[in-house]
Amino acid sequence: MEPVRIVRAGAADALLVAALVLQMQRAKGADPDPDFLQRTGEAWQARRRDLPTWIAERHGEHAGFVQLAVVPDPLGRRTRGWLFPPFVRPDHRGDGVGPALIHAATDWAKGAGLRLVIAEPEAPDEATYAQRGFTIIEPGLALRRFG
Repeated sequence: MEPVRIVRAGAADALLVAALVLQMQRAKGADPDPDFLQRTGEAWQARRRDLPTWIAERHGEHAGFVQLAVVPDPLGRRTRGWLFPPFVRPDHRGDGVGPALIHAATDWAKGAGLRLVIAEPEAPDEATYAQRGFTIIEPGLALRRFG
């Protein structure tokens, strides 16, 4: 099995991030409007400091992505994060893409000084989150503390 390569999206990747979000929306049955790509790319570009995004590459293709919203505490400190469920393209599922994305995001969170990351894993994915250091608080809610 070819290893998964994870890269953090940069300023030049706004359209790519928007295209991956579009794929995720379509996989969920949504039919986004014609301006979706441009609007989503611009919105991500404006928020990318507080919405770091990682892209998985495998076999020379974009296999999926994950985003972590940095949420300031009441004093404005960047100490908490909300990890959105990773999106993995159907043809790359079961090959370690989702766990690699979760690992990249949580490694970054720890290095960035976040003290807490919250996630809402679906039931089949809870074991993957637990293997990555999350505590399952209740079905669909997981926490990972650092420091």
